Amino acid sequence: LVRRKLSGMSKEDGFLWMIRQWMPWNALIFETWVKSGEPWIRYEDLLVNDIQILEETLLNRCKLEVSKAVLRQAIINCRFEALSGGRSPGAENLEMHYRKGIAGDWKNHFTKKVKEAFKRRYGKLLVLGGYEADLQW
Repeated sequence: LVRRKLSGMSKEDGFLWMIRQWMPWNALIFETWVKSGEPWIRYEDLLVNDIQILEETLLNRCKLEVSKAVLRQAIINCRFEALSGGRSPGAENLEMHYRKGIAGDWKNHFTKKVKEAFKRRYGKLLVLGGYEADLQW
């Protein structure tokens, strides 16, 4: 439904619609994670240290009853390269859900209007979550 709606809009209008209509619920969830005081896992960190982070979280903290070998294989099977049909991170395919496999690419698609709308609505959350130092990005 969302994809169909967005396909009839310009890229900029689609981003603005997402900021207004789709992201508020996601932002509320993110805010609860950040304010909870509990540890949370960032996608950006998983991209560079997935096995160590997920072993610590799932085996040591959550006490998941699975061997390290099985968990490691599951992690490897779920990496971008495996899910995207062998593409390396950064190799973009606009038609796939697993589009590019890198962190922060969203900034490359923001027009000035989209950037300002995003900052107004969610900029403080980016700072709170440690994604930006301030609102000057």
